[in-house]
Amino acid sequence: MRIALFIVITSLLLSAEGIKMVSSKKVNCTSFTTDNLGNVFQTKGNTIEKYLPDGTLQNQYSSKLFGNIDIVDTQNPLQILLYHEDVSQVILLDNTLSLQVTIPLEHFGLELTQTVCSSTNSGFWAFNPLSIELIKISNASEVVVESGNLSQIIGLELNPNYITEHSNRVYLNDPANGIFVFDIFGTYLKTIPIKGLSSFQATETDLYYLKKGSIFGFNFKTLDITSITLPTLGIEHFRVEKNSIYTLKQNMLSKYIID
Repeated sequence: MRIALFIVITSLLLSAEGIKMVSSKKVNCTSFTTDNLGNVFQTKGNTIEKYLPDGTLQNQYSSKLFGNIDIVDTQNPLQILLYHEDVSQVILLDNTLSLQVTIPLEHFGLELTQTVCSSTNSGFWAFNPLSIELIKISNASEVVVESGNLSQIIGLELNPNYITEHSNRVYLNDPANGIFVFDIFGTYLKTIPIKGLSSFQATETDLYYLKKGSIFGFNFKTLDITSITLPTLGIEHFRVEKNSIYTLKQNMLSKYIID
């Protein structure tokens, strides 16, 4: 069932006075992500590095077999998902970045898949653009969930570019139509009408996203959108973890603490 959401832009969620920068350093990466333990994962080309909360490099993984790493998902800190889109390969690593399993998506007819994400209770999700359905695959390479044709269910032509799971909800982003929300069985629940996104981060209470270099938060309960004011403008990537905000701009990785 689709629902209409009435979204209001509220006053600033956080002011610069309520945020303290605790670190900022030059990094050699094109993107980064974090996990809920405060670890930071930096990616460039076919290499991913894991840094502890104190900034110490703990582990590194690199492989020349599949080309560049296009997606890194650390939703499950004990199982890190990498996706190489050019060769349709999902790589699962453990928390030391040691290889666990390689899963070729061509075995499932998913050669054209652009969007995959980790599942917190093992396995991963993928969107099949040919059958227009959401699919969950287990670590044992078995299809365990199939949503059915979503265009028929939702009544729209879909062209998703991003997917993520959090708190038993799966969020599928279509820039033209908004964010479609499903339960962990692939059942469509609702649409969040925020359009034009390339990615976002879901938490227990909010959905955070980047527009024109600034961070915004959509509250699931109030349906309000609030902006987060940081001393740095033109942010390229960000992550929110508990009371911390991480940003990347021009190879400078910064960490802020919310007072």
